[in-house]
Order: sequence, then C-alpha cells, then structure tokens
Amino acid sequence: MIEDKEDEILVSIAVKEAVSRLAKEEQELLLLRYVNEVPVSDICSILNISRFSLYRKTLKILKKLKNVLGEEDFA
Repeated sequence: MIEDKEDEILVSIAVKEAVSRLAKEEQELLLLRYVNEVPVSDICSILNISRFSLYRKTLKILKKLKNVLGEEDFA
C-alpha cells in the first residue's frame, strides 16, 4: 500500500516535469482538455481552430509528452 502511494507520487512528479518541458501553448491545451475538462467545442472556440485541428494538435502534444517521459526511462 505504501509502495503504491510512493509510485503514484513518483509518477505525478515525472509527469509534471515532462509537462513543464512542453511549450506554454501545449501546456495550456493539455490543462484545458484534461485537467479542467473543458469541452472540445469550447477549446476549439477559444483557439479558433476546427475539431480536427484540435485532435491533431492534441495527438502531437501527447506524442511529444510520451517521448519526454521515455527519455526519463519512465515509459
């Protein structure tokens, strides 16, 4: 149980570090979408982009984030 909590904390720290290495725009998009759970249509309106464009941007950012985490031997 304690090990699970420690693992959860380590994961949280690693993800925060990886996110901090992204560009500010990328961080904001992830925060809007996944932390604040802003609906896709609202994000599209805020950024003045199509749903498809938002989808492509999100995939690109998540791939970048995964690569950063992989560089830290955390994949």
